[in-house]
Amino acid sequence: MKNTIYRGIALNKTTYIRTEPSTKSNPLTTVPNGTIIKYHLYNDHWYEAVVTVNGKERTGFIHKK
Repeated sequence: MKNTIYRGIALNKTTYIRTEPSTKSNPLTTVPNGTIIKYHLYNDHWYEAVVTVNGKERTGFIHKK
C-alpha cells in the first residue's frame, strides 16, 4: 500500500538518500548500516523517506535495489 509507513534498518554499508527519485540525482545524505529509516512506497523502483539533515527534516528517495 502506497500510504503505509514502514520502519526499516539500512543494511548496506552506506545507504544513499537522494534529492530526486533518480540514481543520477545528488545525494541528500547518506546513512550507515544499522540506521532506522521511516519510509513509504513512492513508485515501483523508489521509496520516499523523511530524514533529518542538519537538524531539519527533509524528504529524500531511496532506490529499492
